[in-house]
Amino acid sequence: MSDKELRGFHDAFEKRFDLEIKFDARKRMLLDTNLFLELGDDIGFRYPYSYFFFLGRYLAKSLQSQETLTFIRRCCENLHVRENGNAMLFLAHHSNDQFVFDVLREAVDSRFAEIAPLQFQQDTEALDKMVDQAPVVVFNEGKRKDGRERVQIEDQRIERTFDDAANGGADSHSASAEEQAALKLLAEVNGLIKGIELLGMALKANFGSIDTDSKQKLIDSLFKGGLRGLRVFVEAFSAVPDHIIAELGAALDDLGSTNPADRDRAVKIRIFQIIGRFSFWFIQRIGSAVGSKSMAPAIKRYVDNNDTISNRLVAMTSMLETPDRIPLQDLRELNERVSKQAFAQSVLRLIVLTRIYMYKTAEAEKQQVFQEMDIRVSTQHAIDYTTRKAKRLTKG
Repeated sequence: MSDKELRGFHDAFEKRFDLEIKFDARKRMLLDTNLFLELGDDIGFRYPYSYFFFLGRYLAKSLQSQETLTFIRRCCENLHVRENGNAMLFLAHHSNDQFVFDVLREAVDSRFAEIAPLQFQQDTEALDKMVDQAPVVVFNEGKRKDGRERVQIEDQRIERTFDDAANGGADSHSASAEEQAALKLLAEVNGLIKGIELLGMALKANFGSIDTDSKQKLIDSLFKGGLRGLRVFVEAFSAVPDHIIAELGAALDDLGSTNPADRDRAVKIRIFQIIGRFSFWFIQRIGSAVGSKSMAPAIKRYVDNNDTISNRLVAMTSMLETPDRIPLQDLRELNERVSKQAFAQSVLRLIVLTRIYMYKTAEAEKQQVFQEMDIRVSTQHAIDYTTRKAKRLTKG
């Protein structure tokens, strides 16, 4: 705002609260503490974080105002817009009011409400038929740091794709009608994901004060909301592979054979992998939203009462959110359950592989997991491990 606008706000504040505050001194303090930044005649918050922190605090303190409630509802209806998501993030940080829970839950429940959640059962059979079996996954201990960075980069890239579609990062003006529809879909999914993250954050922050039934209803909204969005995505990309044709270029260019059957197989594998990677990202987002030690009993209760493969995948992701020991028995049971479903098994392998790249895991535990999940270990890692073991024996 301009200096004149700031002075007007200052005068109104003094009058409202019957105060006498020297404007120039207060302005200088805000500038000297780096809270505000002055550019010419304009002045404002130096960092967006500071602005949204105080906005969230103000909203939390004025929930009795109809104007505030209207603003919050408008934010929740348009969470795909970055500024709205940030405002709700800091409001949820400052307030545990029931109204905040209600509007965040509605923001999740209202998106794709007419769509059934993806279950990774009959609804992914078409993807299962694309490949003979789940693609081979290889772990390389020597490149564990690179693998961890690659996971983070891919996660950021997918998040940026959704965020750009919602906030003008993608060029929608020159896009065709089909491309604009795709951007609109991505923006809607982005709003759903933001709602899930915010509701999950509020749930975890207040888990001790929320009764069992209410907690189960909130978990239900988080799981079903995320899995509805995943179904929309999977069906859209499975039906319209042209949207990812650019991603298939590498598979086609690197293919030595010109045999039509080989090319068709390469394309199907590439589509399978791309959809699998995005599906893993969805599952991970839901699991991360609810994942914590304090929430584990409530999540187990929910999944036991709503026993689908998709819910089990989300629950497994939430359990692997920490560097604690991998629940091998639960993993073994889930892997056996998806053993004949290539797509679900592929997503499960990505969940496990990501956990091992992100957190250091004991060698014996790692070997058990690799054997159970049929995850290959690179030759270099095998040599390094054997060499270290031989050296220890020699020293002994």
